[in-house]
Amino acid sequence: MSTLLIRAVKIYKEVIEKPWYENIPEQGRLCWVFANRKKLVNVKEYIPNSDFPYVIDRANQYSEAVPLTNKEIKQFLQDE
Repeated sequence: MSTLLIRAVKIYKEVIEKPWYENIPEQGRLCWVFANRKKLVNVKEYIPNSDFPYVIDRANQYSEAVPLTNKEIKQFLQDE
């Protein structure tokens, strides 16, 4: 295997194997968060070792978040 191909495979594995919260795109990731009720938000940042690691903005942080599934994203786009 060529050196370039080996490097490409390593980079691909790093991106794929990271948990979603360690690979949040610049525009954020649509997630369900749970406070008093389940609601849809755009998580912009993850702060490890925090009681509220899922950050929407300075005033809105959550302890739990789950990214939307592909099926939920398709439904969301159809409803808009």
